[in-house]
Amino acid sequence: MKRWLPVLLLVVGCGSEEPPGFTDVIVTCEVPEPFKACGGDLQGTWQATSLCSPQLLEQSIDSCSGGRVLIEFGLVGAWTFDDLSRRDFSIRQRSRAIFPQSCLADIAPDRGSFENCQDVDVLEAAPICSSRGDNCLCSGTQLYPPTEEQSTYTVNDSMFVHDTGTEFEYCQRGDVLDIKLEQEVDGQTLTLISRWQR
Repeated sequence: MKRWLPVLLLVVGCGSEEPPGFTDVIVTCEVPEPFKACGGDLQGTWQATSLCSPQLLEQSIDSCSGGRVLIEFGLVGAWTFDDLSRRDFSIRQRSRAIFPQSCLADIAPDRGSFENCQDVDVLEAAPICSSRGDNCLCSGTQLYPPTEEQSTYTVNDSMFVHDTGTEFEYCQRGDVLDIKLEQEVDGQTLTLISRWQR
């Protein structure tokens, strides 16, 4: 099966309660692709409106023809820039997997054949499964611990850099701020793009 458990670098714990006010991005990102950094004025308090990772939003399941995984991200909170960069926000990820029931014998070859959809328990990010017609539908929610931190930062053209060394490309136009972060996960580059408004 293709690796499709996204954003592992952020996952520390999960839960069932979530703060109100999440804005979902389903399958498509608000931020145009490819992302173009343009710099601009960071100063002020910005409210989150969306978060996405273009290369992770929809993936196939290699062991099952016709199987696919859809990823949704939710983001709520604020990012303030003055003399410091102050972050106070929460991220939620919802995962849904859908595959034909004919794949019950192949979805996890090392586990053998499952008799029905409800027995499928091998999809970490989408552990709750049920039957939908001729398909199995699995879903799950991961809540990441709130980010509450502040850092000094420097601005270099269309990038700002935290004192930790983390670099962020950004583009501010009017009341909209787009921020891009790239991180290495298991040897692959993961891109996260967030949109903020003030």
